[in-house]
Amino acid sequence: MMNLKADVSNKEMIELDFRFHSLLYAVTGNQTLSQMLEGLLSHYLRFWLPIMVKIDPHAFFDDALDIITGIEQKDEEKVKAASFTHIQRSMDEIRVLF
Repeated sequence: MMNLKADVSNKEMIELDFRFHSLLYAVTGNQTLSQMLEGLLSHYLRFWLPIMVKIDPHAFFDDALDIITGIEQKDEEKVKAASFTHIQRSMDEIRVLF
């Protein structure tokens, strides 16, 4: 995520985002929850595919990088806060776009 070039396509970013989320879901060890969240994520990401606006790769992954930092630091509160912020921003972006 940190090494993405400016010319990366929206599709490539969405695929990377899906892989990131899928990995997070898988490490929960809860297969039912993981499958449910992947389904929700698939629906959410479909909103991004038809958008004609170029997504800024660095802004798009800011929250994910905060989550990764929290995981690396084993800081549960940071992971929770970053996750909550990510979900709120995602919902706000959908409301603005549609």
